[in-house]
Amino acid sequence: MKKRFLIGSSTVVLIVLLALVVFQTFMVEESLCASKMMFESAVNESMNDVIAELNKENLKKYLTDIDKDVWSKYGRVEEINTQMKKMRQNNPNLFMRIDISNMELGNIKGLSCVDSLELVRYFELAHERERLSDSSFAWENYVNYIVDYTDNYNVLEVDVDYAMLEQLIERNLAKHDIFIHPAVGVFDITKKKLLFTNEKSDVRFLISSQFMYEYAVGGLKNENTVYVSVFFHTFPYLLKNNPYIYLAINIFLGFVILIVFIMMIKMIISKEKLDEMKSGFISNINHELKTPISTISLACEMLQLPETKEDKTSVDTYLRIITEENLRLRGLVDIVLQQSKMTDTKMISNKTLINVHDVVLNAKNNIDFVVSNKKGKIDINLDAQDPMLFADRVHITNVVYNLVDNAIKYSPEVLDIVIRVSDTPNSIILQVADSGMGIAKDNIKHIFDKFYRVATGSVHDVKGFGIGLAYVKQIVHLHKGKIDVKSTLGEGTIFTITFPR
Repeated sequence: MKKRFLIGSSTVVLIVLLALVVFQTFMVEESLCASKMMFESAVNESMNDVIAELNKENLKKYLTDIDKDVWSKYGRVEEINTQMKKMRQNNPNLFMRIDISNMELGNIKGLSCVDSLELVRYFELAHERERLSDSSFAWENYVNYIVDYTDNYNVLEVDVDYAMLEQLIERNLAKHDIFIHPAVGVFDITKKKLLFTNEKSDVRFLISSQFMYEYAVGGLKNENTVYVSVFFHTFPYLLKNNPYIYLAINIFLGFVILIVFIMMIKMIISKEKLDEMKSGFISNINHELKTPISTISLACEMLQLPETKEDKTSVDTYLRIITEENLRLRGLVDIVLQQSKMTDTKMISNKTLINVHDVVLNAKNNIDFVVSNKKGKIDINLDAQDPMLFADRVHITNVVYNLVDNAIKYSPEVLDIVIRVSDTPNSIILQVADSGMGIAKDNIKHIFDKFYRVATGSVHDVKGFGIGLAYVKQIVHLHKGKIDVKSTLGEGTIFTITFPR
C-alpha cells in the first residue's frame, strides 16, 4: 500500500508541476505578446515625437536665422504669458473682482497694499505683452512665417542633423521607459542607398526593420524625402518587467521543488528499505540468540537431574555444551556491539606494526576445523615481499574472519577458499576468493550496506545479521584503503583489499 501511495503521490506532484510550467509558459507568452504590442506602440510614439521635434528644431533654426529680433520678442511674450498664468492660479478670486475704473495712480480701492502691488505687476506685464504683440510690421511678418510653415511645411533646411537625430531618438525612447540603445539608419526615398548609420554591421537589419518612418527633409514642398529606420537587437527581452525573467524564476523554483521532492522520495524509500533490513536483523538476531539460550537452559535442567549428577561423563558433556554455547552467545553479543561502533571514527585506536602473513595464518588455523567439517579446503598464498603494515591487529583479523566466514556461508556445495597476500612498493593487497554461488550485479552495489543480505530463499537459510561486510568496508576505510568485488553467478566471488603502507 505504501509503495502504491508513493507512486500515486509522485505522479500527482509531477503532473501538477508540469501543469504549472505549461500554465506559466502560456501566461508568459500572453504577457510577451502584450509587451510586444506595448513596445511597438511606445517606439512608434517615440519616433513620431522625434520627427515632430526634428521639424520644430528646424523651424527654430529657420526663424532664428531670418529674424532673431522677432524670435526673441516671441520668446519674451511666452515668458510673460507664463508669469501671468501663475499669478492667476495663485490668486484667482482677486482677479475676478478687479474693476479697472477703480484703479488710481497704482492703487486700487478696496484692496490691501499687497493685493494692489500684485495687480499693478500683473497690469504691467499685460501692457508689455500688448506692446510686444502689436500690429507692427515685424509682428505681422512673424505671424506670416508661422502660417507659411504651418500651411505649407516648407523649411529651407535640407540636410538632416544626424547627431541631433540620435539624441532625439534616445531621449524620446527613454521617456517611454525604453532604455535600449538601437541601431539607427537613414535611407533615401528608394530605400536602396544608405545615407547614415551609427552601426554599419546592422544595415541588413535596418532595411528590414518594422520601425521605419518617412521624413520630408525641408518640408512637404521639398522633394528631399528620406526614411529613418531603427532596429533593436535585444527587444523585447530587455523590456521593463520582462516576462521571461518570471518564467525563468518559475522554472528554477519548479526544478528546485522537483529535486527536493525526488530526494524526499528517495529518503522515504531508503527508510522503508532500512526498516525492512532492521526487521530482518531483529528477526535473525532473535533466532540466533534463542538457540544458545535454549541449549544452555536445557543443559542446566539436565544437570539438575539426580541421575545426571551421579554420571561424571554426562556432567562434563553438559558443562562443555554450556561453555560452548556461552562462547557462541558472547560472540553474537560482540557482533551486535561491533555493529553499534561501526560509525565511530575512533574505533581504530591501537595501530601497531603487524605482519599480515601472521594474521592470515592465525585466522586459517582458527577456521580450519570449520572448513574441515564442511569437507572443504582453504589455501594460503603468502607472496608479499614485505608483509609489514601499520594497522590495528584485532580489526584486520576480524576483516579476514568476516570475509572467510562470508565465503563459507555462500558456498553451499563446494567449499574452496583461497587467501592471497601480495604487495607493491606502496601497498599490501589481501584477496579472499571462493567458488560459491556468486553475487548478482544488482546486489553487488548493496552488499556493503548495513543489514543488507543477499536473498537466497528463506530468512534463515544463511545465518548472519547483514553487518559483516559493512564492518569490513568501515575498517578498510578507516585504514585509508579500498575494497573491490568481482563476482560471477555460479562461479564465485573475489574480494580484493588494498591497504596503503
